[in-house]
Amino acid sequence: MEAIVSILSPKFMKVLPRKGRVQATHSQQCLWVLESGKERSSPLQNHLEELLSWIESNADSLLCLRDKCSFDLFCGFSSGSGQGGFGIASSNLLRMGELGVDLILDLYPPTID
Repeated sequence: MEAIVSILSPKFMKVLPRKGRVQATHSQQCLWVLESGKERSSPLQNHLEELLSWIESNADSLLCLRDKCSFDLFCGFSSGSGQGGFGIASSNLLRMGELGVDLILDLYPPTID
């Protein structure tokens, strides 16, 4: 993990240890998280654009890690009323495809107070 962090060294980063199960034995895995740095209330599109710009500017470093790591953009979305949605510009979908980065959307229902 130290080698990965030294290559990427982002401004917003968390390293979270996780335990995984591989063929009935425990192995140590890590999750490396890059946050956009945008306000949580900013539109999803703004977060994606910030993260994609960072990924593009570090593409060479990321490519050398591809055989050791998997990459995705994980986005959570919630609406207070349960209504609403978001859009992703086709240009950003194209950027994700060109970078080989998957998009994971985690949708949260409204909470009942």
